Amino acid sequence: MITSRFGSMASAAFIRTLVVVCGFLCPLCQAQTQDAEWVLQGVVDARSQLRSGIYHIKGDRHIERGEESERYPLTVKCAFDYEQSLSNFQRCERIPLVRNKAKVEGGVTIELRLIRRPDCAFLYRSGIGPEALTIRDPDVEVESPVMPFDIRVFGLTTFVGGEEAATVKSLAESLTKKHAEKCSKTGDVWEVQWRVRNKGPAVVATLWVDEAKQFAPIKLTYGMEQTQPDGPGSQWGQESVVQWKRVSDVWVPSSARMEHRSSQQTTTYDLEIDWKKVNEELGGQQFEIAAMELPGSTLVSEHRTDEPFVVGRLDELPVKIHPP
Repeated sequence: MITSRFGSMASAAFIRTLVVVCGFLCPLCQAQTQDAEWVLQGVVDARSQLRSGIYHIKGDRHIERGEESERYPLTVKCAFDYEQSLSNFQRCERIPLVRNKAKVEGGVTIELRLIRRPDCAFLYRSGIGPEALTIRDPDVEVESPVMPFDIRVFGLTTFVGGEEAATVKSLAESLTKKHAEKCSKTGDVWEVQWRVRNKGPAVVATLWVDEAKQFAPIKLTYGMEQTQPDGPGSQWGQESVVQWKRVSDVWVPSSARMEHRSSQQTTTYDLEIDWKKVNEELGGQQFEIAAMELPGSTLVSEHRTDEPFVVGRLDELPVKIHPP
């Protein structure tokens, strides 16, 4: 009876303690989540200040597998006016290629040129498949080994393309759906941490944001939560580190390093970003076919109709493209 009574008293005391602890922690967790949402909203609002511009990117992709090491060059040229839904994105990249179960030495060069306007899109791809300029609907989905991207997402992603539809807002919302486990500030830099997957080994995302640089996301990491230093998944991870500079009173990315690690290989993109214009008038000629700088002999086909058809050579087209 004494043991039973003592056990009941201990259980009651434990429950009271748990209620007190939870009552203390829940507001703390809620405050962290609210702070995290405020930081991410700051990122979204600040990136919207970048309305137009022209930038060039030079860099490479470095792939390491054991003692093997390969580098593949990458260049990007882009002009954009987001307020008018205009963009001219050109990307040229050498990528690894396996043909007939054998690796092609040096890989293959893939080129993507894409102009988006409210009335249509001009799409050109080379390296794999037929090389032709196609006229498409404005919201055409691009399929290519190399993809366009929105420069404003740098710092919120560890990918260089492959996320064409991703925007700053959508990436921020994907994080705010989770409760922040940590949100603290050291100097001007916020550190926010989320558990982005709870089934199996948890994936933990950590984002660092510099409030003094218009809420610039300077670092993002993904890693497996480990109970042992050498446990399963300990070698897996993703990381993005972005440097920022101020141009025309707007903070823009000046360099980026994005890394994916696994037990088999490590892939790293190192990019240098050269801004030619920021929030300046660009002129409509940046978004005409001539700005794609393609040979006059390039074939052009119309794909805004039920049945695509060949229009002719590029040098035979009128200066302005009209609806089909």
